[in-house]
Amino acid sequence: LCSQIANNAMELTCDEHEEQEGTLVIGEQCLMKYLKENNNKCPIGKHGTCNYVKGRTARKYICDLKVICPRQFMKHSNQKEENETKEGDTPMGNGCIFKGKIHEMKEHLENACSLKTLKCKFKEFGCDEILCSSNFEEHMELQMKKHLNLLSNYIASFQNEIKQSQLNETNQTVIFALKCFYLLI
Repeated sequence: LCSQIANNAMELTCDEHEEQEGTLVIGEQCLMKYLKENNNKCPIGKHGTCNYVKGRTARKYICDLKVICPRQFMKHSNQKEENETKEGDTPMGNGCIFKGKIHEMKEHLENACSLKTLKCKFKEFGCDEILCSSNFEEHMELQMKKHLNLLSNYIASFQNEIKQSQLNETNQTVIFALKCFYLLI
């Protein structure tokens, strides 16, 4: 269905496929998404309810497959066009060097990958750069002036909001005093 490795393999066991040679295997996430979007119809024969079980043997073999980090081939928004890679290209020079088993990938992507995307610490002040852990420190050093300007603009804007708020409070106090005075008259 997804043309990718069948992570957490599920084996289709519909009676309609008994004559089929080989085992019909699909990744659990892809199968669940397909079934939800297609009213539980089988992805192979488009017949009624789809039957499936965990493909324990397939899961064992798939978990032992050796893979490289998929982020090596991703293009980040702050990279130049000439760095763009296509399927079949070799990984980027300063990319991640992870090689391991599929079942180790999640841990790697969440905690150790040098290409994990990070937001700039100054995002809330206006810096929209998407960075990798490998270029994060360099960005922070090279963009220090830009970050200080963003911070300065943010503080000025905040001060203006405070002044406006104080003016509104003063106006509301005057209006309240006038109403009270009017009631006393």
